[in-house]
Amino acid sequence: MDLPEPLRQFAADPDAVPIEDALFWVAACRPQPVATIETLHTRLDGLAEDVSQMNLAAICHTVFGSGGFRGDTADYYDPQNSLLDLVVERRLGIPITLSVVLIAVARRLDVPIQAIGAPGHFLVLDPVSMDYRDPFNRGVIVERSAVGREVVGGGRSDEMVPAAGPSDIVNRVLNNLQNSFSSRDPRQLDWVLDLRLALPDELRGDQRVLASLCERRGRFGEAAALLGRLADQWGDDRLRRRASGLAARLN
Repeated sequence: MDLPEPLRQFAADPDAVPIEDALFWVAACRPQPVATIETLHTRLDGLAEDVSQMNLAAICHTVFGSGGFRGDTADYYDPQNSLLDLVVERRLGIPITLSVVLIAVARRLDVPIQAIGAPGHFLVLDPVSMDYRDPFNRGVIVERSAVGREVVGGGRSDEMVPAAGPSDIVNRVLNNLQNSFSSRDPRQLDWVLDLRLALPDELRGDQRVLASLCERRGRFGEAAALLGRLADQWGDDRLRRRASGLAARLN
């Protein structure tokens, strides 16, 4: 795949491209037509213009109030919930994509906000009030004690909740798309695989999983190359034999 220029820039320096732009261009790699990035910017600009006060509480009030955004409780694993252009168009998403909407609006207003990548969930943190907010539930405040106990796992404090950088967000969205398409429409996996293979290693996710998906799609050469590289890195003869077996299927 020939990466769109913004994704090439993002791969070289994740801080050089706004996260909503990076996710737009991820979505734009799919075969179906997408809205223009100008349309995305116009909608996000409009949300920012409607915010009455320069703080995260007011942003949540606008995005989840008059903006009409909400978590998809009917079909959480719908891949549309991981495609940012459709999230903004449908005003429906999952925690990570709704967090990106909040982050994009907040940046337009110079309001600080931090993404929090808890396993199995995604939150945002207001570094001024130190409130955690849950984008999937209309931005309600999550009690600090509950962040560690319920969201991250028993026995862990909120101080241990990891912040999520731009690469973490893109990687997690791609994982969501992989999982959704694997169970719903495996044919759609090909464009996600093309994209991951064109990105640097840190954005490829678990490369053993990627190799397995390539094999399932009959992409034996790519699967063999991935496993061969891992075998060389880890000195793993089992992986090397597996790579050789896949390469033999090309003959």
